[in-house]
Parts: sequence; C-alpha cells; structure tokens
Amino acid sequence: MPKLDLITWDACLMASYYVASELKDYAKFYMGSEDTEPGHGYDWSGINPLSGGKVADPVQYATAIAEKFYEYTTPWGHQAPKTQTITDNSKIPALETAFTAFLNFGREAALAQHGAVVKPMLAAQTEAWAIGGSFGETKAFLDLGDFITKFKAKVKTACPKATQLADAVLAAYTGTKKAEIGRAHV
Repeated sequence: MPKLDLITWDACLMASYYVASELKDYAKFYMGSEDTEPGHGYDWSGINPLSGGKVADPVQYATAIAEKFYEYTTPWGHQAPKTQTITDNSKIPALETAFTAFLNFGREAALAQHGAVVKPMLAAQTEAWAIGGSFGETKAFLDLGDFITKFKAKVKTACPKATQLADAVLAAYTGTKKAEIGRAHV
C-alpha cells in the first residue's frame, strides 16, 4: 500500500512517540501538537497545497500550515500553547530501537535498585518539560528529548552504559524531526 505524503492533526497531544510509532507505516511525514492546543485550531486561510501549479513538498506544506497556526491571533489575542512538530516517519524505527534499549536498561536498573541510574531517572522525570492537561489539570506527559537530556546530564559519568543509551535515543529523536514550530509557549 502506498504511503500518504503527510498526515496532520489539528488536535491536542498528537506529536507523541506512541502516535509516531503507529503512523510510521501510513505516511512519509506527520505533523501534530506535542501539547494541548488552542481551540481555534489551524488557520487554513491562504494555505494552498499547490506551489507554482505543482503539489508542494509535504514538509514545505506542513511548515506553511504550522507557521500560519503559530501566527494566528484570535480577537482575544494569542492563545497558548502553540506547538507543531513535523516528523520524518522513515526515522521512527531507529528511535523505537534506541528508546526500547533505553527503557529495557532502565527497567533492569530499577529491578536491581541501581541508584546511579534510578535516581537521575526520577530526577529527570520530575524536571522534564511536562505537557498535556489544561486549565490547571495535571500534565501527564513528558517531552522525550527534554527527559533524556536531563537524565544524561544527571547520570553523567556514573554509568557509561546509561549515557551511551541516552546518546543513542537523542540522536534518533533529533533525526526524526524535520521542523519544530512554536515549541516555546507564547
């Protein structure tokens, strides 16, 4: 079955590891919000999938949608957060492999009560950028890249294997992203 060029979600919490894993076989690229997003959704005015009479490159098209979304101001002003990530689905299998190895190592460290790994992991979980939830709700998800970065900074040289696995996840994670628009909360 041929893949779609792009799937984009005008919905909250769709730029997650789990969604990426499920969509990798159906589209070359996908775009979604990592966090909750404002109720106004995408601003489709002026967005054209054709560029010079030809179908636009999927990444260029997704970028145009994301930039219009980020710039959109309602009569009540800017609403936040506004995050959109364009993901290269061909890179997801490498992320799955690296992240699975990291999780398996973390599970084994927890079972063995390996404090040099478990304590930095718990601290990184507490400090990583939390996403999801709105209007005072608990934020139930963590930004994967931020969590791994904070874990790596905390584990430092105490466990070279953990650092190596964290590096592999970060390399694969960075490789999946074609563009990230509006990551900072406005």
